[in-house]
Amino acid sequence: MFSIQVQNQREWLKANYFRDPAKMLYLASEEVLLQQGRENRRIFLVREGSLKGKVKTAQQTEYEMFMAKPGDFVGIPSFFHPNHLSLSTTVAIEDCVLSYMDEETPAIHSPRGDTLEQQFMGVILEEWSHRQFMIHHLHKERESMITHMMEVRRMASLGELSAGIAHELNNALSVLSSASRSIYQIVIRYLKDTPKKLRVFEESFQSGRILSSREMRDRQKTLEKLRTIDEASARQLSRTSLKIETIAELLQSGLTFQEIIDTNEMGLRLHDMELVSKQSAHVVQSMRTLGAPRPADRSDTSIKQVIQNSLHLLSGDLKDVTVEEVYCETDPHLMVSATELVQVFVNLIKNARDALIQDRIQNPVIMIRLESTEETIFISVIDNALGIAAENLPNIFSPSFTTKKMGLEFGLGLGLGIVKKIVQSYDGRIEVDSSPKGSCFKVCLPRKKF
Repeated sequence: MFSIQVQNQREWLKANYFRDPAKMLYLASEEVLLQQGRENRRIFLVREGSLKGKVKTAQQTEYEMFMAKPGDFVGIPSFFHPNHLSLSTTVAIEDCVLSYMDEETPAIHSPRGDTLEQQFMGVILEEWSHRQFMIHHLHKERESMITHMMEVRRMASLGELSAGIAHELNNALSVLSSASRSIYQIVIRYLKDTPKKLRVFEESFQSGRILSSREMRDRQKTLEKLRTIDEASARQLSRTSLKIETIAELLQSGLTFQEIIDTNEMGLRLHDMELVSKQSAHVVQSMRTLGAPRPADRSDTSIKQVIQNSLHLLSGDLKDVTVEEVYCETDPHLMVSATELVQVFVNLIKNARDALIQDRIQNPVIMIRLESTEETIFISVIDNALGIAAENLPNIFSPSFTTKKMGLEFGLGLGLGIVKKIVQSYDGRIEVDSSPKGSCFKVCLPRKKF
């Protein structure tokens, strides 16, 4: 009801105070109408075009306070204020035509009041309400900015700390990686004259620790059925990575239980060393990027090629997963660092694969979908795992947050934090939608020149 009364009052004011053709003003685009802190003794009515009001704080931070379009009044607060000082700087967004009234304009007697203040009261209250809303909005924006600055400082400190840790760890990782390769070659030469042991070693080294506790119990029961294997030996052999048929064949060929177990354990240990070395090197490299400046190797990059390169790098991890690729008709390009975007999608695809394995999905599927509009490129990584727990969703991009608990498939929670940082460096965003039927990570990159 109040808004209807104010609207009626506006129309009455326009018809009675803004019809003098001699009191017209024409502004070109970007021309200033009112200057913050300067005197104003007029009320303006926007006839054509639009203007915006900006306020500059004591810290020289500028905020947009209002937008005035045809039919709106400008300058009411300063006109009625005792000192007549404008609270904001008002600038024409485009060429404008305005009518105005000033202090020489006589008040017209009406049921709405005898003074200008009384007649403009409804509009003044509406303006005051709008200003209060904007002040509240600016307060919230300032709080958000302070939070963001604290996060930037925290990430910078984390980056410095991570770089120092990464430097120290690199030496140890180099020794571990070099030692594991040397030991592997030595073992191969040592076992070349015993092809049966060499077979056990290589099969164990290639497969690694792939069995769950339930699978080991099932294997033990099967091994116990073999006449030549007692319960204790069956328990030990069930923990190896060898197939049941292979174990039976090796025992018949003359290898002892202990030889099979020791040789298998040697292969598994070396496999673990290599796996830990590779994963730790990846984590160290990721730690280096925290707080580090963005590289300048941006070039015209095919997003489709980035996705295909990411899948190629992960081909070994995706052997047991069905990967579906859906591309738009065009091949969108962006001025980006191909290396950075590959890191983004390797992380997202690897996380999807880990979720599928951890949730023991029978028919694991990862879909990569590339879509494009005139303004934005969308790349989605979708899996059919059991989803992310609701209590974990707010934390998945936080450094040091991880849910991986699968033996050597560990994580330090740096992956998604780095992914988000890279995407935001291109003014993009990453959206997450998760349910018990699966998760979708959508990367949205604006089409713009960087």
